[in-house]
Amino acid sequence: MRRIQLVSLLLICSCDSIKNQDSADTGAVDFDQDGISSLKDCNDLDASIGATIEWFLDQDGDGFGDDTDMQAGCEQPDGYVQENGDCDDANADIYPGAWERDCTDPIDYNCDGSVGFTDSDADGSAACEDCNDNDSTTYPGATEVCDNIDNDCDGTIDDYADDASIWFGDADSDGYGGQQFVELSCSQPVGYVDNSDDCNDLNPNSHPGATEICDEDDNDCDTEVDEGVKDAFYLDLDGDGYGDESQSQQACVQPTGYSANSDDCDDSDAATSPASFEICDEIDNNCDGAIDDESTIDGTLYYADADGDGYGSSTNTLNACELPASGYTDDDTDCNDTNASISPGQSETCDAVDNDCDGTVDEDDAIDATTWYIDIDGDGYGSEDTSTIACNQPSGYVDNDSDCNDSDVNVWDSCATGLTQAEAGITCASILADYSSSTDGSYWIDPDNDGDVTNADEVYCDMTNGGWTYAAINTPFSLTFTGATQSIVTPATNTEVFFELYGASGGAGYNYISYNCGSGNKTGGLGGYASGSNTYNTATTLYIEVGGQGDDGGCADQGTGYDRSGGYNGGGDGSQGGSGGGGATDVRTTSGDLSSRILVAGGGGGCGSETCICGGGDGGALSGSDGETSCGPYGYGGSQTAGGSNSSANSSSDGSLGEGGDCQQVNDEGGGGGGYYGGSAGGTSNAPGGGGSSYYDGMTYSQATISGLNVGNGYAEYIFR
Repeated sequence: MRRIQLVSLLLICSCDSIKNQDSADTGAVDFDQDGISSLKDCNDLDASIGATIEWFLDQDGDGFGDDTDMQAGCEQPDGYVQENGDCDDANADIYPGAWERDCTDPIDYNCDGSVGFTDSDADGSAACEDCNDNDSTTYPGATEVCDNIDNDCDGTIDDYADDASIWFGDADSDGYGGQQFVELSCSQPVGYVDNSDDCNDLNPNSHPGATEICDEDDNDCDTEVDEGVKDAFYLDLDGDGYGDESQSQQACVQPTGYSANSDDCDDSDAATSPASFEICDEIDNNCDGAIDDESTIDGTLYYADADGDGYGSSTNTLNACELPASGYTDDDTDCNDTNASISPGQSETCDAVDNDCDGTVDEDDAIDATTWYIDIDGDGYGSEDTSTIACNQPSGYVDNDSDCNDSDVNVWDSCATGLTQAEAGITCASILADYSSSTDGSYWIDPDNDGDVTNADEVYCDMTNGGWTYAAINTPFSLTFTGATQSIVTPATNTEVFFELYGASGGAGYNYISYNCGSGNKTGGLGGYASGSNTYNTATTLYIEVGGQGDDGGCADQGTGYDRSGGYNGGGDGSQGGSGGGGATDVRTTSGDLSSRILVAGGGGGCGSETCICGGGDGGALSGSDGETSCGPYGYGGSQTAGGSNSSANSSSDGSLGEGGDCQQVNDEGGGGGGYYGGSAGGTSNAPGGGGSSYYDGMTYSQATISGLNVGNGYAEYIFR
């Protein structure tokens, strides 16, 4: 019963399907509903397969057929496949999806219409091998020409170029080449010229057009030697350097036994020649034609004595072998040879005459002269400090020495002795001026001279040397490092101040302080020294910058880079194992103005290379010292005209006016020392810095500089008078 029902259902479905066929398939079924009856459908159970299947010839067996060779049918022909798109069915390596991996191969292996091969300039060379794929004249194997381009892609420009010139070595640099050295090059090599015309390329005096000189060489390259330039030489039998004019020969070089002159008057006696001195021997020794004349060297100079006082006139002389019988003497000191009462043997008197012939009239040794004392303030009282002896009263002088303060017209008998606070002087020098008999010791001074001695200071006065003022015996005033500008004000009188400055040293290497950190244990360069003095007007403010020591280095190759700061006042930064440069110490007339510096002591350069294998350069004398050279690269010291550069030619590390160069590498480089001109940093990795220069041209007296004296921070010392 169930089987009958199922057959009926199939018949009903078949009838519905037949209704959907086109007129050509009337009466046939279409199970896959693709519009093609089962009579024509190659597979009526697969709607994707129609009446026929396209098969494509696959000659190379790579699984993809040739689009141009197709057969349709339900059955697969032998040698055909359903997949098409093979762009070269004769090569099994070429098919859709194949791997293209060679940039020089122009074949489209994966049939996608593109290849890895590129040749933009169409010169036949793949871009991956062409050194310039935008220039069709540039490719491997191209002809090299002189155009500053690597035409043949061999990595070298203009080598063995077809149009290169021939150059000839010019060993003597005279503009003419020889044949020994020949160079083929597009541009003129150093030491080469474009000709080979030199006949002797080891002598710069020999070349075409040169002047022929007497040197036994063909100077003008005309194949003749020394033509027309030889000299005459004269036989010198006695070997005294003077020849006999009667015997001569021509030569370039003086022959042995000959002289260049013919001036000998007796060629048999070497003691007789123009070079000989005339002596008292009745012979013409110097060949001047006269015997024992006034030119004799062993003669005596005699002086005319017209007034017969035994003293002769220096303006009337006679050189002779013997004293003339009369009218002459061997003394030339008479200043008036017409007056026998005037001579060096007479005493000077106040009579407007030079009685003693000392060149001065009525001078202070006159037997009747007066002692006069200077009266600067014009109060009629003179100072014992300055006196003169004269026949007449000089202007500004009086005949007494009663003034104890010759700079104040109102004071002559009561002065500031400096012996107590109430009697404070302005400076030691002013006390000495008032009291010239003052001796070395402690005194009170009131430098501002404001009339209020409650702020007076007790100091030590060096009266022996002109009143220099010290803080204490043999102890100058001192300014130490603070990291800021300091100043002093000179006393309320014209005052000479003498400074001694010490620059700061560069930082030390880590192992110099604490061991076991890489190689090296050197320090930065020592600070330099400078001294000098000037006289300043009343209450002049001077500004002092005291240099700070550069940072010590760390462990080799450790740190953040530019992390070793240079010292205050111009020290350059170091890096890692290198140390910072030391700052300079200087005196200025204007705060913050480098151009107003009048005295500078240079700072030392930072050490460098690993943990400071090489020390930094010392701060100057007038030039800073270079960093230690044994590590290879190093910074140069500053000079009087420019900052230091470095052996690596890295201008970014150079020093400048007042500033040491900063490191430019982060690897164990020392900074430059500050100075008048700063030293350079190392300029590259593992290089020490140079020291800064010192300077004293702003000072008038006692100028001096010394290289490398100070360790640590800088300091300044001074005294005044």
